[in-house]
Amino acid sequence: EERPVRDEPGDLSSLLGDIQREAQVAGSPARGDVRQIPVASIEPHPDQPRRSFAEAALDELAQSIPNGGAKIFDNNNREFFQKNHIPTATHMDTNALNASLLPGDKSTPLVFYCMNKLCMASHAGARFALGYGHTNVRILPEGIQGWMKAGQAVETQ
Repeated sequence: EERPVRDEPGDLSSLLGDIQREAQVAGSPARGDVRQIPVASIEPHPDQPRRSFAEAALDELAQSIPNGGAKIFDNNNREFFQKNHIPTATHMDTNALNASLLPGDKSTPLVFYCMNKLCMASHAGARFALGYGHTNVRILPEGIQGWMKAGQAVETQ
């Protein structure tokens, strides 16, 4: 199933992964169901790893931060979060997910990120938010490394 490409102003879908779509992969085991599969049966996804990303969409996300465009969650370890994180990001440890960090308004745009496109911690954070009924949940696949590579501002603690 292909995702339609949109060129609407304010649409960050070229940058942000749709966690709901990723969570609904055909043939996926039910939540909590663990299956063993032979490693030899795993095939690489033809579109991963990404070799580039839409820097214009990244710029748009960066520009939306001062206006409260989205609630941003960093799923990296605390030590790395303290060294470099996206401005306004809240640290959310995926080993101790805390629902009190999520906004009360379940339609608030949420963006989760971790280190890079090989890191899956942002997926865990996003799935956690979906489990609490949030409806506008995205991931930043390139993570903090892609953010910094694009020359975007970071904060430290």
